[in-house]
Amino acid sequence: MRRYFQSLWFRLIFGLVLGSLAAVLAASLFLYIRFKTVNFESRERTLQSQAKLIGELYQSSPRHQFKLPESVVSYYRDGIGEFAILWADGTLVAASPGLTHGLHPVDADASREFFAHPQPEGKQASYGISMRIRGSSPAAWVQVVFRDNEVIFDSVLEEFLQDIAWIWLPFVGILLVINLIVIRISLRPLSRASAQASAIGPSAVSKRLSEAGMPEEVLNFVRAINRALDRLEYGYKEQQAFIADAAHELRTPVAIMTTHMDLLPNFNGKAALKEELGSLKRLVSQLLDNARIDALRITPSDQVDLNTLAADVAAYLAPCAISLGKTIEVYRSERPALVNGVYDFLFRALRNLVENGVAHTPAGSAVYIGVMNPATLIVADCGPGVPRAERKAIFERFWQGNRDRGSGAGLGMAIISRTVAAHGGKIEIGDRRGGGALFKVTFPPFGTKRAPARRIAASQREQPARALPSPRHSKSVGK
Repeated sequence: MRRYFQSLWFRLIFGLVLGSLAAVLAASLFLYIRFKTVNFESRERTLQSQAKLIGELYQSSPRHQFKLPESVVSYYRDGIGEFAILWADGTLVAASPGLTHGLHPVDADASREFFAHPQPEGKQASYGISMRIRGSSPAAWVQVVFRDNEVIFDSVLEEFLQDIAWIWLPFVGILLVINLIVIRISLRPLSRASAQASAIGPSAVSKRLSEAGMPEEVLNFVRAINRALDRLEYGYKEQQAFIADAAHELRTPVAIMTTHMDLLPNFNGKAALKEELGSLKRLVSQLLDNARIDALRITPSDQVDLNTLAADVAAYLAPCAISLGKTIEVYRSERPALVNGVYDFLFRALRNLVENGVAHTPAGSAVYIGVMNPATLIVADCGPGVPRAERKAIFERFWQGNRDRGSGAGLGMAIISRTVAAHGGKIEIGDRRGGGALFKVTFPPFGTKRAPARRIAASQREQPARALPSPRHSKSVGK
C-alpha cells in the first residue's frame, strides 16, 4: 500500500482531485461574488428606471391633477413595492395605495440617494431610491421602494446554484477521466522508452532509447540515459575485447606447452599435468566462445537444419566418446527441422551440451541426441542427472556446484544458455526415463519472429519429466 501511495499514478490522481476541487470551489466563489455584484447593480438600475418613469409621468401631467396610470399603480399593489412623490418640505403629492407618508427623508442637496429599510427577522429587506424630478417646480422628489426578492432576486442566485450543484460531481469525474486519458497518452513515449530499456542487455548493448515523440520535458533525461548507455557500451566492449584478446593470446602458449608435454619422457605426475593443460586449453576455448557470442548477429536468411547439426556434432565427438568406452546415438526427425540461426554458434552450443553428457554418462552407456519437429533438440545421458535444486544455477558462469564436474571451469553451460537465448530459444531440464539428465532445447521454427531475450536466465525453465519425450521413441539412423 505504501508503494502505491508513492507511485506516479497516485500522485497524479491526488493532484488532479485536489486541483479539480480547488477549481470547483473557486468557480463557486466567483459565481457567488459575481451574482451578488450583478444583483446589487441590477437593483439600482431597476429602482432608478422606475423612479425615472414615475418622474416623467409626473412632469407630463397637469399640476394638481397628477394621477398615475392604473398599469403603473397596479404594479405596486400586494406589498411588492411602494412609491411616493413629495415636495422638499415632505408634503405628499402622490403615493401608492395605503401610503400616507414619505418613504425616506428628503435631502435637498442630493439629486439621487439609495437607501435600505431593515425589516424584522424573517422578512425581506426593503431597498429604495429617492431621486429629484428634473425640471419640477416646485422641486419634487420621487421615492420608490421594492422588496429585495422582487428586484433582482437573491433567490435567483440560490436557485441557480441549486440547479447546477448536481453537475459538479459528474463534472469533476469527467474532468478526471479526461485528464487521466490525456496523461496516459502523454506518457506513451515514456512507456515505449521503458520497453526499449527492458530490451537492452549484454546481447543488445547498442540499442538506445528513441527520442521520437518524446515530450520536451523528458527529452534531456532520455538523452542523458543514451549518453550513459554509450559509455557503458564502450566499457563493456573494451572488457569483452580484452577477454577475447587474452584468450586468443593464450592459445599459442597452451598449444606449445601441450606439444612439449607430449615430447617429454614419462615421469611421475605427467598424466595429471597433461590433464591440467587440457583443462586450461578448454577454458581458453570457452573464453573465446563466450566473447564471440557478443558479436553474434543473426540475419533473417540464416538457416540451420537441426538434423544436420546433430549429425555433425555426433561425428565430431564420436572419437572422444569411443575412446572413453561410450557412444553417441542420433535420432533424426521425419522432416527437416529448420531454425533461424548461425551454424557455428549452434554447433559449439550443442557440442558443449553433448560433451557435458559424455563426461557424466558411465562407460558402456550412450548419450542420445534427438531432433523433433518443428525445431526441438533433446540431449539425454545415463548419468546421475541434475538435482532440482541446481537446475537454475547450472547456467551461471563458473558455477560447478558441490559435485565433481571434472576439470571444467563452469563456462560451458553458460555459453549454451547465452547462445540459445540469442537465438530466441529456451532450455528445459528434466529427468530421463530410466535415469539420467535430459535437456530440451526449443527454438522458434524458421520463418517465425524470434522473441527478444531480455534476460538469459529467463530462458531456462524446469520441466516435469513426463512432459519431455524420450529420444528412444524417435527413429534411429545410426550410432
